[in-house]
Amino acid sequence: MEVYNLQPPSFQKISASLQVPSEDSTGDTLAFHASYYVKNNDGSFQLLDSSRYTSEVLCAFDPNDISVSPIGTLYRVNPDQTFELTYTIRFQNIGNDTAIDVSISNLISTDLDRNSFQFVSASHP
Repeated sequence: MEVYNLQPPSFQKISASLQVPSEDSTGDTLAFHASYYVKNNDGSFQLLDSSRYTSEVLCAFDPNDISVSPIGTLYRVNPDQTFELTYTIRFQNIGNDTAIDVSISNLISTDLDRNSFQFVSASHP
């Protein structure tokens, strides 16, 4: 413990760096405890105050993926050959907090006719 020889009305700022837990800790409880002591003339320490803070770990965790089917039809032998490809985009918040501004991006080949893309369905508005 570092000791500061402060006289009233002096103050000392103490900073702490904490590592943020990963999504694996979602739902766990974090507990922080701080105690404030004064050093007596005899070298002993007297507790002045203490505080405790607890909080649940909140996390919006989104496992996302994009798939295309049927697999193996991206290369055609005949230039006149066409295929209907179905892209499936999946995202879901499995965390315990709100996911805000979710975006999913994917590079689409310039060989595909982008004017032929159609929105088919969604599981959420």
